[in-house]
Amino acid sequence: MYATNYFENAVLNVLRGQSASAPSAVYIGLYHSNPGETGAAGTEVAYAGYQRKAISFTAPAPISGALGIQNSSEITFSMAPNSQQAITHVGVLDSVTGGNMLLYGQFDEHMQILANESPVIVAGEAQWWITGSFSTAFKTKVLNFVRGASLTGVTPYVALYNGDPESGGLELSGSGYARQAVTFAAPAEQGGGQSQIASAATVTFPRALTPWGTWSYTALVDAISSGALIDFGARPGGAREARKGLRVIINAGDYKVSMH
Repeated sequence: MYATNYFENAVLNVLRGQSASAPSAVYIGLYHSNPGETGAAGTEVAYAGYQRKAISFTAPAPISGALGIQNSSEITFSMAPNSQQAITHVGVLDSVTGGNMLLYGQFDEHMQILANESPVIVAGEAQWWITGSFSTAFKTKVLNFVRGASLTGVTPYVALYNGDPESGGLELSGSGYARQAVTFAAPAEQGGGQSQIASAATVTFPRALTPWGTWSYTALVDAISSGALIDFGARPGGAREARKGLRVIINAGDYKVSMH
C-alpha cells in the first residue's frame, strides 16, 4: 500500500512543528478503481449491506526488506447479494464513513465476487512498509500512527556526521561545532506522487575553529543536543574534511525530506 497526500503531508508537517492526532480506529474499504494519491479518485464498493471494516495492524517489523506493518487478522465483509464488478483496490481510512484516506493499494489479483459471496482479506494481505531516508525510529513512529499513536510536532536541527548515523557514524565535534535549526516550506507533491518538504532558508554553521572531522552524512534530529534521529543521507558530492576555518552552508531548498 501507499500513503495518500493527506497522510504524507500530515507526517511532513510534524517536521514543521505541527502535531498529528492519530485516529482511534482505522477502517479498510474495497474499491472498484484506484483511489489514488488524493484518496478520492476511486469508486468504493456499494452493494446492499457493504460497510468498511475495522482493521488492526501488527507492530512494525521487517517486511520485504523494509520496516512495515500488516493486518493482524482475517477481515470478512458482508455477503454480496449479487455479482459485483471486479474489486481492484483497498483503502485504509480514519472513519467508517467519509473521513480521510491514509493508505491505498492494489490487489495482486482482482477480487471477483459472485452473488452470495463475501469478500475476504486474509491476515497479512494488507501490507504497508516505508522506504527512503527516514531513520528507523521515525519510520516506527509513522507506522504506529495507523495503530493509534499520535505524532508530536518537532523543531528540527541539522547535524553533520562522519558516517551513516545508524551504522556507527559519529556526529562531528570540535570548537565552534553546533547543530543548526532548520525550517521547512509547506509540503509539495512531486512527479512520482510522493510529498516533499525543502528547507525554507539557508542553514549556516559557525566557522570551524578546529578540525571537526570528515563530513560524509547530513542528518535531521529533533533536539539541539541528544534527541532522536529523524532523517539522514550521504553528503552530495561525497565526503569532505571539515577543516579549521570551514563554514558549512546548506542553501535554501537544498535539504529535502520526502514521504514515500
